[in-house]
Amino acid sequence: MNPAWERILGYTREELMTKRFLDFVHPDDLDSTRKTIGTLASQHQVTFFENRYLCRDGTYRWLQWSAAPTGNLIYAAARNVTEHKLAEVALGERLRFEQLLSVLSARFVNISIDRMDAEIDRALKQILEFFKSRAMRVASDIA
Repeated sequence: MNPAWERILGYTREELMTKRFLDFVHPDDLDSTRKTIGTLASQHQVTFFENRYLCRDGTYRWLQWSAAPTGNLIYAAARNVTEHKLAEVALGERLRFEQLLSVLSARFVNISIDRMDAEIDRALKQILEFFKSRAMRVASDIA
């Protein structure tokens, strides 16, 4: 426990000490975190592991870990990679949207004029669906 934990997660040292660290781990990351604990308990080093931790404000931060067991102790260091993760998500979303636009544009190349309105409606519906599903993914990433 150090001041970086307090700064990154927003809890006081006292608040952090009253709970098990697994109480702060995102529910979707519990299984992989437990497996990693098992690896460390078997006296094997973990050089790369990522999971999310609950912050005091209700958001989650992504942490990237390196840890090494030494007898009954585990020495671990983590760094906050939340901004990097958010940038990866944003890039993926942009690529998916550009791919959708490419597919839609290709559809209009040889379309007859009498099909134009129907194809525009269809394309707009696909774009709207993209943004609806994107909003749901963003909401689930925040939760």
